[in-house]
This record gives sequence, C-alpha cells and structure tokens, in this order.
Amino acid sequence: MTRTRPCTPDRIIAIEAAAEEVGIIGNIVAAIGTGGKALPDELEWLAGHLERCHVAILDALR
Repeated sequence: MTRTRPCTPDRIIAIEAAAEEVGIIGNIVAAIGTGGKALPDELEWLAGHLERCHVAILDALR
C-alpha cells in the first residue's frame, strides 16, 4: 500500500484544481463525441492537456 502525505489545505487546492481541469477536458471530449468537429491542432492540444492533468493529479495525491 502506498503511503501518502497528510491532507493539507495546499493539497486539497491542488486536487480540486486537477479535478476542475479534468472536468473541462471531459466537456471538450463530450462535444467532440456529439458531432463537434475538432481540428488536428485542437486534438494535439487536448492530448497534451490530458497528460498534464494526469501528472497534476498524481502530484496532488503524493
């Protein structure tokens, strides 16, 4: 089992910020899935942003 740090106010803020980012990305993905047309540049940005969100969540949980 992984040991985690105590849940401090800074960690709570980081987790909330990461969750908000994931929610925004979810909205973009939903729009694409319902017929919205995404340009290749937007998809590239989306892929990079998803990676940054993943890293932010992992950092917040450490």
